[in-house]
Amino acid sequence: MNPQLMNKILLLAILLSTSLCGCQSIVSISHSDMTVQKGQAVRAFDSDLGLLYLFTPELYVVDKLAKQCPGGTITGVESILTKRDFLLAQQYELEVRGSCQNSVIETK
Repeated sequence: MNPQLMNKILLLAILLSTSLCGCQSIVSISHSDMTVQKGQAVRAFDSDLGLLYLFTPELYVVDKLAKQCPGGTITGVESILTKRDFLLAQQYELEVRGSCQNSVIETK
């Protein structure tokens, strides 16, 4: 096989492997100071990409949680923000969990 072609294939393989691999880290974990009451479990998730640490995405989970608990109150909120680093971009993921206190759901 042609050595120049082998070098090009090797270079392409190295570029693909370095651009597709990422290092994942937990950026933040938070718990609300409210006491957890038993109720319906609610969960929301959102993810988006940032670029070169210059632009971080806005992750929206509040509306997703509110739709799962209409007219109720969410207590015991826990959020986890994780980030995965790629060559030029970062992927952010936000997961939020809580417990819905809703009289309509509890009386059924």
